[in-house]
Amino acid sequence: MPERPESNLTLSGVISVKVISLVVITCLLLVPFTTAEAKHKINIPDVLGYKTLKCDFHMHTVFSELNALHKKSRLMRYYRQGRAVELAFLDDYAFTILGFLDLYGASFETKWLIEAKILAEEMLKLYADNEQGGFFLTGKDSEKLIARIKPSTDGVIPSGNSAAAFALLKLGKLTMNQYFTEHGGKVLESFSQQLKQSSAYSSEMLSALNFWLGPTQEIVIAGNADAADTQQMLELIRNKFLPNAVILLHQQEKVDSAIDKTIPFIQNLTAIEGKATAYVCENYACNRPVNKIDDLGKMLSGISRAKSPIED
Repeated sequence: MPERPESNLTLSGVISVKVISLVVITCLLLVPFTTAEAKHKINIPDVLGYKTLKCDFHMHTVFSELNALHKKSRLMRYYRQGRAVELAFLDDYAFTILGFLDLYGASFETKWLIEAKILAEEMLKLYADNEQGGFFLTGKDSEKLIARIKPSTDGVIPSGNSAAAFALLKLGKLTMNQYFTEHGGKVLESFSQQLKQSSAYSSEMLSALNFWLGPTQEIVIAGNADAADTQQMLELIRNKFLPNAVILLHQQEKVDSAIDKTIPFIQNLTAIEGKATAYVCENYACNRPVNKIDDLGKMLSGISRAKSPIED
């Protein structure tokens, strides 16, 4: 299991936290939408560290062994007045993993991918039904119940199994980790009858199925994170609806960085002639690199028009 990087957050003064039921809720309120699922953005003041400050604090607090809040590889559900209570459910793990992946997409800080991998491994160990597939709502270390249910019906809030499948598939794609991808696919296979018979109640699971069937794309921007041309390319990508694409940033100013160790695939994808360069790949096979914004726009338009297997 990879080691969790220590938080470099320092806080002066007193922070009062009433209740945290899910880390991901606060995290996602503090970052702009990173996919084009909605045209309207939440504009947040561009203050250094503001966007992830509270998420850093929550992560540090909820996972800190020093405060006995994440002992023995276990996420807790609530935090109140300095105490963490109640073992987390499947939903808590799945949504927090998705939140960490979105935070990576917003900040491109590798620590969020590392955190997501750690929680995914814990989720598989604690909740997976290794005999019939899917995930139980409660962990194997939770209070013993007459029956352990497997939440799978999507409503306003996606079910734990749908979110877990999507989280594993996205994490597997981002990190080139077949272990996560295979387990995400097994969840969908275990609920195949539900997908056929009750698709109206399986919206998130169908989205995960669409991602699994593909084709999926890996879009890598190689360049200086703060450079105007890099930011212009990232803005163009984020304004497109690309549900089956994952976005990575290979920062040229960081040699032998953590991202290279986490995702070896991008090591050789570098900036050309010192300019921000885009690599649009499908199943890790890349098209020719481009460093003109118009060329990238044409490639992205081709992805947007591609037909999904579910539409056939």
